[in-house]
Amino acid sequence: MAWDIIISDIDNTVIDPSERLSPSGEFIPKLWMKDKPIPEIINPIRTLMKRGYKVVFLTGRNIKEAPYTLLSLIKCGVILPDELGDKAFLIHHRLKGILPNIEYKIKFVRKMIERGLNPILWIEDTFFYEKPSADKLRNFTKSAGITFIEIKSKKDYANVSKRLESLLLNLT
Repeated sequence: MAWDIIISDIDNTVIDPSERLSPSGEFIPKLWMKDKPIPEIINPIRTLMKRGYKVVFLTGRNIKEAPYTLLSLIKCGVILPDELGDKAFLIHHRLKGILPNIEYKIKFVRKMIERGLNPILWIEDTFFYEKPSADKLRNFTKSAGITFIEIKSKKDYANVSKRLESLLLNLT
C-alpha cells in the first residue's frame, strides 16, 4: 500500500532561520539554536502526522548540516526525536556543484512517485526563488496531482495556515 506523503521545505516554511544569517547573507549552521518555529505551519503538519501521514522534510541544506537541522527541528517542535524514520523523514541536498535546489527536489519527488509513494501535499516557500524555478515547481506539482501550498513571503503564514486548516477538514 502506498504511503500518502506530505512534503515540506524547512527554512522559511516550518523554521525561521533569519537570526543566524551572517553579514554576507549565508546561514551559519552552528547557530541552529537561534532558529524560531513557525507555528502557523507546524501545527497543521503535526496534526497530519498524528493522523498517520508521513512527512518528508525536503531541504536544500547541505548534508553536512544534518545534525544541526535535526536539532533545530526538535527544538522548534516540528518533530519529536522518536518520530524520525517513522512519521518524519529528513532529506538534505546541496553538495556544491550538483543540481540546483528546485531541480534536486523535483527529481527526488519523481523518484518517490516511481517507487509507489503518493505525495499529496507540498508546502514550500518561494521567497528567494527566481520566477522560472517557482514556475517549474508549480507546473510539476500540478502535473503530478500534488496540492501545492506556496509561501511567497512571511506575510503569507496566516493565509497558508487557513488553507492548511481547510485541507485538514478534507483529509482523514
